[in-house]
Amino acid sequence: MRELRFRGKLLKDSNSFKTYKKGTIIEGGFCSQGIKTFIVAHFNVFEVEPESVSQFTGSNDKNGKEIFESDIVRLEEGFSPRNRPIVFTKYGSWSIGELGILIGQMKADGVVHCEIIGNIHQNPELINN
Repeated sequence: MRELRFRGKLLKDSNSFKTYKKGTIIEGGFCSQGIKTFIVAHFNVFEVEPESVSQFTGSNDKNGKEIFESDIVRLEEGFSPRNRPIVFTKYGSWSIGELGILIGQMKADGVVHCEIIGNIHQNPELINN
């Protein structure tokens, strides 16, 4: 079974962890209450930007880095050299941008042959049109 983990961008500086500043990406469990969204980590609850919450896909890139929804990946040989975001499709699968390439189709030996170069929340300029 795939591990369910999430990450999100902090809305404000953390009182309990001085190194966690506004805009920091934090990873953990997910919960929401009304219009507020939270990541639960290190026995604390952190409020995050709702639109920044991304789910772990269960896959790793060629460097072993975990791939999350909204990561921007660079595809390897055989594809046009463009950077694309990871998205969750309406059919319940992870895809590489509008290319419609499912992450599962890119796997070989349990690795997705692409490289994470950023994410849409911190590096939107990395997406090629």
